[in-house]
Amino acid sequence: MTKNMTRKGLALGAASALLISGFTALPASSAGLADTSFVSLAPTSGTEYGMQAADGVPFRMTANEAATVSTGNLKFLVTDPAADIVPSSNTTGGLTDVLANGDLLKINLADQLLTFTTANIADGEYLMHVASPISFNAGGDADTLQEAVSKDTLINVYVDADQVTFKSQVTLAAGIDTAAGGNVTATFVGTGSMVTDTDSLAAGTSEIGTFVHGADTASITTVGVADGEYFITAQTVLKFDDSNTTAPIVVMAAGSTQKVTVASNAFVITSENDFDASIDEIDAVTVLSFIKVDSIVSPRSTVDNSYVIDSKVSDASTNEVLELVAGSDTSTSATVQAWMDANGNNVIDSTEYASPVRTVTWTKPSELVSTVSMSPIPGDVSLTASISTTPVLNGEQVLTNDVDFVNAAFTRQGEATVMYGVDTTAIST
Repeated sequence: MTKNMTRKGLALGAASALLISGFTALPASSAGLADTSFVSLAPTSGTEYGMQAADGVPFRMTANEAATVSTGNLKFLVTDPAADIVPSSNTTGGLTDVLANGDLLKINLADQLLTFTTANIADGEYLMHVASPISFNAGGDADTLQEAVSKDTLINVYVDADQVTFKSQVTLAAGIDTAAGGNVTATFVGTGSMVTDTDSLAAGTSEIGTFVHGADTASITTVGVADGEYFITAQTVLKFDDSNTTAPIVVMAAGSTQKVTVASNAFVITSENDFDASIDEIDAVTVLSFIKVDSIVSPRSTVDNSYVIDSKVSDASTNEVLELVAGSDTSTSATVQAWMDANGNNVIDSTEYASPVRTVTWTKPSELVSTVSMSPIPGDVSLTASISTTPVLNGEQVLTNDVDFVNAAFTRQGEATVMYGVDTTAIST
C-alpha cells in the first residue's frame, strides 16, 4: 500500500483518519519601495505558508537581497497581533544559553532590573524569550514565588562582557532576592531597538569630580555617551579609594545596576557602601554599560504587537533565515516582511527595498477542512490516496516537524480491519 502527499493536500480512502493543521491569513500592510523584486522572502523548504498549530511548531523562511541594494542590515518585520509567535535560535544570528539560578548576579528592586551571567553570547542588543519562566522568591520561601519573565514573552535585553541585563515584566515585591526558576533555556535573536553604550572609567582622579560624602555620591565624567536617562551596569566591580588606602570601597558590585542621568558628559553615581572624606579616586579601570531607560521596554508595538529582528547581515552572498515558532495550539497568523534598513532606524521607509509581505498561518487540526480522492485500479497491489486541505499546508515543513501528522487509513465495506498508509512523501505543487 502506498500513500502520496502533496503540499496542496492528501487524500483518504473510503474510511480515513486525518490529523493536520495550517495557518490563517491576516491582512498585511506593506511598506518600502513598490518594486519588491530586490529582496526575496520565501519558505526555506516547500512553497506554502501553512503549518499545524501546536506549541513549539516552527516555520522557516529564507531571505536574500540583490547585491545592488546591500546597504544596511537585512531585517524582518514580524506582525503578530495575538502575540503568540516568537523567533527561534535557528534564525540568523540566533543563540541560546541556559540561565541557572546560580547565574544571577544582581536584583535591583528599585528599578526592577535583573542581571545574569551568560556564556557564549556575543555583546549586543537582543530579543530574548525563555522556554520556562524566570522566577524568584524571598530567601527560598516558595510562598513568595514570582515570575519575572513568563514563557515565550519577548523582551529586550543587553549583553555585555558575559552579563545580560533586562527588566522584570512584573513588579517584584520587597524582599525578593533569590532565583528559583531552575535551569531556564533562553533564546537570543538580534535586534536594533535599544539605545546602548559603554564607557571605560580610568583609574585615578581624571574622570571623577565632586564627592558628596554624606550622601555617598560622586560625579563621573563620561566620553561619548549622549545625554539622557540610563540604567548602568558594572561589568566588573567599581571601587573608590584614596591614594593611601589599602581597603577600597565597593561602589558598584559586578553586575549591579542603577539609574543615572547623563548631562554634558557627566552623571552622578550613588555608592552601595558608605565612604568617608578621604575617598578621592577610582581604584582601577572599570567598564560601565549604558542602556537608555526608554529603550528597554517591550519590543512589541503597542498597536499591533509587531517586532523587528536584525539579522546583522548586509552581504548579498549570505542568505538570512527567520524561523518563527508557535506558542500554543490556537490557530493564529503572522505577517513577515524583510527589508534592507539602509538608515538603521528599524522602520521600513518609503525609500528602502523590501520583500513582498508573507502571511504565515498555524491552524489547529479541528479547523482544517480535508477532501479525499482515490482512483483504484483493478489488479494493482497498492492503493494511493490523495488528501487536500484547506487552508493549504507546507507539506515539507509539516512532515519535518511531525512525520505522522498526516496519514490515511484504508478499509473496505463490511470489514473492521483498518490499515494505515506507509511513509508519506511531501511534494511541492
